[in-house]
Amino acid sequence: MSALNWFSGGKARRTEALLLLKELMILLSEQENKQSLYQIIYYFSNELASGGTSVPLVLSELNVALSAIMVKESLQLTKEETQLLKQLRQLSHVRYGY
Repeated sequence: MSALNWFSGGKARRTEALLLLKELMILLSEQENKQSLYQIIYYFSNELASGGTSVPLVLSELNVALSAIMVKESLQLTKEETQLLKQLRQLSHVRYGY
């Protein structure tokens, strides 16, 4: 993940998120037990790519959807998948003037 500042704009966050989502889709594409997770990532990747909705909102919805599916299906992630999700969640941390 490239070094984004806390004040980075939506375009930089979108670009970084799309790269991370693409890496996750590659890792998950061959794992049968994680296809529901793959589908969520694919959906939100398309949402970000379309550019119709604000990046922080899409990332927030993505975090909620990922958490819900992981709990529902008791998914166990590899270290690499965990690291990518951690980086993806860090993109959601936007500080407003503090």
